[in-house]
Amino acid sequence: MKNNGKLKIGEIVFYPQVGLGKIDDLMLEDVDGTKKEAYVISFLDNNSKAFVPVDSANIMNVRKLMGKTAVNELFDFLEKGQIKVEKDWKKRHKLHNELFITGAPEDLALILKNLFWLDKKKGLTKNERKFMDKVNYLLSMEIATVLNKDVESIKIEIKQKIEKNFGKIKN
Repeated sequence: MKNNGKLKIGEIVFYPQVGLGKIDDLMLEDVDGTKKEAYVISFLDNNSKAFVPVDSANIMNVRKLMGKTAVNELFDFLEKGQIKVEKDWKKRHKLHNELFITGAPEDLALILKNLFWLDKKKGLTKNERKFMDKVNYLLSMEIATVLNKDVESIKIEIKQKIEKNFGKIKN
């Protein structure tokens, strides 16, 4: 899910691995002696900012938020369908990191589905649980913003959808 065009000042965007941010400004920044336009993004979770060159936003996977139709499709994916979880932890870790970097909602949902299933089958390591919690938070935060709901209620809804697919998931 790419951003499909120039982002606008005031727009809420998704920045992979970080979360939601608001485009506060568009400024000229000196990059290697060349003036380039850059988005000034303030993250909603903390007081940090990022400067993202306009011509690099797609490469960095900074994107507009998904729409309500995409949320419904995501919920449907979480609730139905099969998955194939990589048994080798090194390959699984590499795959999940590659998916995480894209920041695409469907990739984050796949990671969540895999890790919830793995947790049900054999439990997660401390690092896998931390990673699952981060992915769950980022995805829930975006969905909550799109649907104008609170993050915690979306986390519960995501878990319920996955439980419908896999049965009871332990806490």
